[in-house]
Amino acid sequence: MILEGRSIGTLGIGSDRANQYSEADAEFLCEVAGQVALAAANMKSYEEIATLNTKVVRTADQLRTLLEINNAIITNLSEGALLRSISDAVRPLIPFDRCAIALYKPETDTLRFLALEGPLRSGYFQAGLEVGRSETPGGWAFDHQQPLLRRNLEEEREFDNERRLCEERLRSLCVVPLVLRRKSIGTLSVVSRKKDQYSEADAQFLQEVAAQVALAIENMKSYEEIARLKARLEKENIYLQEEIRTEHNFEEIVGNSPGRPSQCGTGGPDRFDCTDQRRDGDREGAYRSRHPQPQRA
Repeated sequence: MILEGRSIGTLGIGSDRANQYSEADAEFLCEVAGQVALAAANMKSYEEIATLNTKVVRTADQLRTLLEINNAIITNLSEGALLRSISDAVRPLIPFDRCAIALYKPETDTLRFLALEGPLRSGYFQAGLEVGRSETPGGWAFDHQQPLLRRNLEEEREFDNERRLCEERLRSLCVVPLVLRRKSIGTLSVVSRKKDQYSEADAQFLQEVAAQVALAIENMKSYEEIARLKARLEKENIYLQEEIRTEHNFEEIVGNSPGRPSQCGTGGPDRFDCTDQRRDGDREGAYRSRHPQPQRA
């Protein structure tokens, strides 16, 4: 079969009778082979188009998911709500039984689970759990800033943490680092009870999701810091108001005390406080500075 001057295959027939085929039969079969070659090329083109369509659809779904995650970053500033929104957006493209975010604690060299989401609950893997960086596959992804895939945990497990996953009948794992300004700050992971659940393409997409999550974590921390500063400022403002109120009341008590003789005027009903006198003098001086009088000749 020849297509555009290039052989792409062959077409053959056979018979149990001697001298069954003639030169004319061979020429006709060559014409048929030409048609078959065109059909094969069309079929291959159709398959390529179908593959491209599948990729386009998946890419569109991924972009839509990233947009949903971006919206979740803007509207959700709590840990649980953030992961819930992210997991809801990711699950249609990357199925999982549990999704988790862990952040690195440099003072203890551990990864602390910030939040977990999914239908599979665990008595061990819970928010607040801290595991040594060297005891978990997340630590490898954190150190190397690369995704880590486990297609069959029963055969591929290397870390102590993976033994517990196997005990929960989990078989597939995909964990990616959370990287912000070239620095690892934590991990994002998904696990499944199905073998071979995750592919390299899934890991690449999850890494894109992790980039959004890292930004969300930074925004969340900034929001918490702003809230702390605002609360501190309000507390200091209340303290200053109390100080001003106390000082003002003290001045009124001292200035209006009947047992204290006036040092600025004579006794009697026309007596006034020296503080008021100084205040009136200050006001008069300020008025004259703003409204200078013309010089007399």
